Amino acid sequence: MKKIMRTRTGKKIRDLIFAMIICFFTSVIVCPVAFAAGSVIASGRCGEYSVWTVKESGDSYEMTISGSGEISGNNIWSTWDHYKSSVKYVEIESGLTAIGEKAFNGFTDMEEIRIPSGVERIGSSAFLNCRSLTEIKVPEKVTEIKENTFFGCSGLTTVSLPGGLLTIGKQSFKGCSSLNNILLPDGLTKIDEYAFDSCSSLKEILIPDTVDSIAINAFYNCGATLIVYYGSWAEAYAKNLSLNYKAICKAHVQADDYTIDKEPTCTEEGSKSKHCKNCSVLIENTITVIPKTNHKYGDWTVTKIPTCIEKGSRERVCEYCSNKDTEFFDVNSSIMDVKNYGHVLVKTEKVDPTCTEPGTEAYWTCSACKTLFSDQDAKTEIKEPVSIAAKGHSWSEWETTKEPTEKTTGEKQRICKNNASHIEKETIPVKKTEPETTSETETEAEQKKEPTAGSEIEPETKPETEPETEPETKPAAPAQKVSGTLLARMTAKGSKSLMLTWSKVKGAEGYDIFFTGCGTTLKDKVVKKMKGNETFTWTKKKLVKGKA
Repeated sequence: MKKIMRTRTGKKIRDLIFAMIICFFTSVIVCPVAFAAGSVIASGRCGEYSVWTVKESGDSYEMTISGSGEISGNNIWSTWDHYKSSVKYVEIESGLTAIGEKAFNGFTDMEEIRIPSGVERIGSSAFLNCRSLTEIKVPEKVTEIKENTFFGCSGLTTVSLPGGLLTIGKQSFKGCSSLNNILLPDGLTKIDEYAFDSCSSLKEILIPDTVDSIAINAFYNCGATLIVYYGSWAEAYAKNLSLNYKAICKAHVQADDYTIDKEPTCTEEGSKSKHCKNCSVLIENTITVIPKTNHKYGDWTVTKIPTCIEKGSRERVCEYCSNKDTEFFDVNSSIMDVKNYGHVLVKTEKVDPTCTEPGTEAYWTCSACKTLFSDQDAKTEIKEPVSIAAKGHSWSEWETTKEPTEKTTGEKQRICKNNASHIEKETIPVKKTEPETTSETETEAEQKKEPTAGSEIEPETKPETEPETEPETKPAAPAQKVSGTLLARMTAKGSKSLMLTWSKVKGAEGYDIFFTGCGTTLKDKVVKKMKGNETFTWTKKKLVKGKA
């Protein structure tokens, strides 16, 4: 019996040595040759007890890895460098238990890899820069995602993590800019530095309440909303760093009071229910119906003001269904709290009187019935505006503005105290005790002097009878008529016009203008009669020689 066992044992050792020799030559001598489509075109060793084979698949390659133990990233074993940048599909067969450090580093075209459930460990940088990889499922026995495992996998969108995972290592998903679907399992305890750095497509991520360690920069340049549980370590972490987060309940706590979820209206029923104290989520089977209500009207709004001839109106609107409630009222209603809505009054402002024109007091006119009132409360009706008499002039004392001489008259004026633009002027007679009279022959001789263009004749007052001027302090004497002959000043205005000017004679009722010519028919012919004693100038236009 012992001899037989020794023989079998020796045979087993020889077989093992033979197999190792065959594997050695297989791994060293790798020569690409032409094969039929779908057949193996290359193979080699990728670990102590693992081998790889490559098959053509159209313009790319498929790789199969079989054996046991670990797939090594050590260059002593990994002889697939010539193919790894072109392989699109990798299948790892059952029996293998680990993926070594940097095992698939450089597989830039790899879009899919199937990892068997027996794999228990994945080394750091195992899938570094596998930028074409879009999905991956990490086996359930893996408890740690090591440093840089998926660093630079920019095409990776979905990752399925095992339930027993405890740690996500440093920079493990850094640069996975397309990642938008990842679920961290319950039981996870640690998220290391820059783990999700630059995962710009990640909108939100649920942090389990078992996590009690997260690096400050774990989500640097990420922008995702952290979904955390109320009272968890992760909630405190997010608060302290002022991160964008949302707290949820793992187990809801029902509130004692109802919350109105929908207000009842006049057209629809409402509802109320109980919610979670923490997250306000509605608790099932707590919804209660609230019956419809009556109309809920807002405040009254006056839509039309009552007048002395029409009623007013007001309305209010239901907040729920917009139903309008309208009410009418007259001027005696207590609805309006503003005075005098019976008349619609328009005020006319007071007009102050002047020295010569009367004014009017302010008054109010009803725009509806056109009635006039002297007061804003419409208590006193008037037929017409109340007139205010003109003030009349309030003259100052006379002031001499031009002293008279023995040949010329003077002038004096006085100014109204109410309006300085009102000025009254009077002429002061020449300084003569008696008015001088000129004989008829002298007057005729003077008037026979023919004027020339531009000549001037000094005015001279020669009344036949000049009444004496009474002093201003004496009572006014009865008006006396005066008459006499004045010499006027003649000024040529062009070749065919003459302007006459003369001095005012007190008491005169008017002036007759006549010409006297030598040896002509113009002797003592009246050419103009001027009434009144206010105008002291006259112009004769269009003169014709020999005619007045």
